[in-house]
Amino acid sequence: MKTIYLDGKKNAAFKIAAIVMLAIFLTSVGCEKDELRQSGILIKGRIPNNAQKLLQTEQINTASLNDAKNVLVFGKFNGATFYKLYPIEDGTFTVEGRKGTSVALIFLDSQNKYIGHLSPQGLNFLPLTSLANGDTTSINLSTLTLAGNRVIPTNDPLGKEIMISSEEINRLKALGHYYVSLAENIDTDGDKIPDVLSQKELVAYTWLFIQGGLRGLNNVAPMVNNEARFYTSYKLQIEGGAAHSFIGNQIALTGPTGDPYNDIQLDWYKKAPEVGGNRSFMATFTRPTHASPGGPLGTLFSPFKEGTYNLTLNGNQHYSFKYANVNMKFNLVLPIPTLMTNAEGRLTSIRFSYKLHNGTAVIPENIISNLMVQFFDSRDNQFYNQSNDMRLSAETGYSSINFSSPVDISQLDKLYVKYEDFLGNVYLITWE
Repeated sequence: MKTIYLDGKKNAAFKIAAIVMLAIFLTSVGCEKDELRQSGILIKGRIPNNAQKLLQTEQINTASLNDAKNVLVFGKFNGATFYKLYPIEDGTFTVEGRKGTSVALIFLDSQNKYIGHLSPQGLNFLPLTSLANGDTTSINLSTLTLAGNRVIPTNDPLGKEIMISSEEINRLKALGHYYVSLAENIDTDGDKIPDVLSQKELVAYTWLFIQGGLRGLNNVAPMVNNEARFYTSYKLQIEGGAAHSFIGNQIALTGPTGDPYNDIQLDWYKKAPEVGGNRSFMATFTRPTHASPGGPLGTLFSPFKEGTYNLTLNGNQHYSFKYANVNMKFNLVLPIPTLMTNAEGRLTSIRFSYKLHNGTAVIPENIISNLMVQFFDSRDNQFYNQSNDMRLSAETGYSSINFSSPVDISQLDKLYVKYEDFLGNVYLITWE
């Protein structure tokens, strides 16, 4: 399997990051979208016959919720986008979402044109974590009404079926722009057909690389860097549906509209059949800049601002899409590791605490959809590549990784903790 890099001058830290990205990718290859809907949480709703009359004065668009004939469900898990179109029959619908992820519900008319999206308490997705009845939880939204493009449930599940506090809801609202952008990106080529139905979808999300600090060891507490020493780098990654294709490296990104960058570079790409998951390609783009004095890396990558970007394939196929970045002060969670060893110094477990950048403790299930760990020696060689021992999810909980057999960590130099948030953004945190 070959990964194509456009810049051959990667420094050592980003060589490790590339290895980690490839390893993460390999675990998601072959993870088809039907498989991602296992352990489904049922979500039900009803559209009343008089929905248009009830909210006619509040409508911004000309459509009524009575025009809704389908519900499109979006989500992210293990580096892949999953989606499914569900019918609305006799004014009712039942859809599924995977426990431990978040889902957006997009309401479409008979021509599959966008009407609105579910938005309880102004949150544009449902975080399917901390569920009141675990795997058996069923969410009944009851009667739905339309206010502008927001679909409001009579039975709000937040704080009921979904055990989440008002403070956590407010923090997650910072992510809501992402799901609005998903709704606006339904038809990127303007052919009036939702891209996912013709396998032409484009999904954009962010990779972040962060210097976390020093890991803990038994009774020695970990030390977290202050925010100025995170030395955060960003990459924008785009996935293309199976109907897309391009020749060689003829893929380019420009934007945002109105204030375009002049420093966007293609970082790496991979094509079908190697990408799996019913995708035709994955590609990342960067904006290189010099690192801060005293930083561990020679090059950092600047963030991409929110806006409308244009992806060009083969020099003449243009796709416009909305990219919503995320304020990392709201969504960055630090999984802080402490390594526990036996009398021989071999690793038996890794315990985690979770804090925001300002030190506030958080419940990881309400932000993280999955987590993994990797070990590297001083020569940037990965060792103990036992993926089943190195992963956590909503099913396992996020408190600790317990190893089936003690692990020799005498050569351990860097420990990488990678996690995905509800949006599919990937955080790669280095602990020395």
